[in-house]
Amino acid sequence: MAGDGSDQAEGVPPPSPELERLAPLVQEWVAEDHTLDSVLGPGVPVISAETLTWFDGGYFLVSTYETVFGDEPPQRGVSLGLRRGGREVPQHLLQQRRPVHRGGQP
Repeated sequence: MAGDGSDQAEGVPPPSPELERLAPLVQEWVAEDHTLDSVLGPGVPVISAETLTWFDGGYFLVSTYETVFGDEPPQRGVSLGLRRGGREVPQHLLQQRRPVHRGGQP
């Protein structure tokens, strides 16, 4: 968990105690629902699983998720957040997307 000091490099300050307020989020979350019919097509089931863990050292909370819309391939991503010592929670999203080729140069 953030701030326990068990995996800190020598001379590196420990993570901010402010990060501890996010400890209840560290677990796996699953959501299931169904989209609505629209001009884009019929509604489909949606399943999303997200796991939140502390990055080594406890300075960042890492969110890894996978979302599936109907029979489409899963969408996956990772986001990192939390600035040491601050009250801000910035989010950096790294997302895997299917390549799209519509003719011409890819």
